[in-house]
Amino acid sequence: MDVRALVARDADDVARGDEARARLLRKRRIVIMAVAAIVTFLIHSGIVAERLFEPDEGVRRLLFERRAEPVVRKPAKRRRARYEDDVDNVTTPRVGNAKWFRAWESSVYADYTRLKPADYYDEHPDSDAVLRREFESKVRMPLRLYQRLRDEMTSDNAMRERDTAVPLELKLIASLRFLAVGSGWDAIEDAMNISRPVLSKWFDERFIPWMLRHKYPLHVRHAETEEELAALMAPWREAGFPGCVGCCDATHIRYGGFEAFDKWKYCGKGGVPTLTVNCTTDFWGRFIHVSHLSPGSENDKTLIKSDAFQSRVMVDNPLYTKANFTLQTSHTQNEQHEGVYVLTDGGYCGWRTTVSPIAHPRPGSAEERWNKHHESLRKNVECAFGIIKIRFRVLRSTILRRDTNAVEDMFKVCACLHNMLIDERLARRAQLAPDQLERDWRRADAEELAHFARRMPEEIVHVAAAAPCAESTRELRKLQHALASHNTFYMHARASIDAMRPGEDGLREHIVRGMV
Repeated sequence: MDVRALVARDADDVARGDEARARLLRKRRIVIMAVAAIVTFLIHSGIVAERLFEPDEGVRRLLFERRAEPVVRKPAKRRRARYEDDVDNVTTPRVGNAKWFRAWESSVYADYTRLKPADYYDEHPDSDAVLRREFESKVRMPLRLYQRLRDEMTSDNAMRERDTAVPLELKLIASLRFLAVGSGWDAIEDAMNISRPVLSKWFDERFIPWMLRHKYPLHVRHAETEEELAALMAPWREAGFPGCVGCCDATHIRYGGFEAFDKWKYCGKGGVPTLTVNCTTDFWGRFIHVSHLSPGSENDKTLIKSDAFQSRVMVDNPLYTKANFTLQTSHTQNEQHEGVYVLTDGGYCGWRTTVSPIAHPRPGSAEERWNKHHESLRKNVECAFGIIKIRFRVLRSTILRRDTNAVEDMFKVCACLHNMLIDERLARRAQLAPDQLERDWRRADAEELAHFARRMPEEIVHVAAAAPCAESTRELRKLQHALASHNTFYMHARASIDAMRPGEDGLREHIVRGMV
């Protein structure tokens, strides 16, 4: 049917008033025109393609001649060895691995691999004293702890390599040295005479995964049993904060591996691109939890919401929410509280589990004194950040890794090594006799506190009642003022102990005999 006839028929139907038939014919006309256009396009495309891609006689002859010729591939680009043109003592070219390997046997660090077991030096303290001191300073680790770590890696089948490879012990020393100095792998290469690709590949693919799989879950962990939680709370109770399990704060790591259009995400108030991580430490400065890394523009309130330990374990785990502790709020009154907490600064959310200093205390009041005592203990986490960044200076340098997960893994390994060193020091401390221990000024034992509780003066300044506040922070304000009242009693006891202390030796005997 001709299109013009359809149009004329459509006009006649409209004139007669048959609107329904007109609409049906209009739709049919549109469909016919669309189909005709598609068919025309396909036919035209086939003709053009045939004209474009059909070669003429000359092109066919050229293609046939090239197909008859043998295909000659270009030779692959050969990687030249470092010592390919070098000769040895008998003036013959080096062969095999000798063309590639550097002389790592003659490096200074190879001397450290020949040190004897640490037990030998316990019996011979003057043997290799200078070499041991240099080694422990360079790898930031005692010889005994290093040898234990080396033996565990060597005995693991997953860490075994071919016999001609660089010894595992040298690559372990190089990895620890890289974390300690924070310089590039080029400097480590020149110092150890081992090529940079070998060292960096072993560090990323062997050392970091092995530490995260075998050591990190053992040394960076929060309490999971009642005995572990009681041990975590004990030093805080003796320091005047019953129910506390640690300190919480965030630290920044300089970051240079960002994309140019994402720089705004990593720049915080300092204007320097960084990555930030929220950490929780115990009384001794050990990391008990490390959160995921976040861009440096995020603040503490945002970080703690993504911290699994603070936002889920402390809030939902019955081990933490049902733990009981006692606060002495007056001369004769004790209060029972339920649920542990951590010490934080004022930048976090007003949660009951994050106890921050009391805002705007009255000068000279018990609240102000409690704030100072709070700050003196909360700085444990700040000291931990300072120690780990001085000990492992890779965290102080600008890290250029593109993958932020690699930076997070590196920080977690540093935290694990930091905890291993503290555990080693505490284990050594436990072996010493009581008269050889240094007294911790932050702690007073239970006998001293019980003695001064019986002699508590009546004229102690009482803490003002908590001011009205929103429901979300009412429990926090109540706990803060209860801790301030308890701190008034505790600080008086500790001041009395310090005033009458004759010396470090015989302190307990002097208190018991002279005051009871």
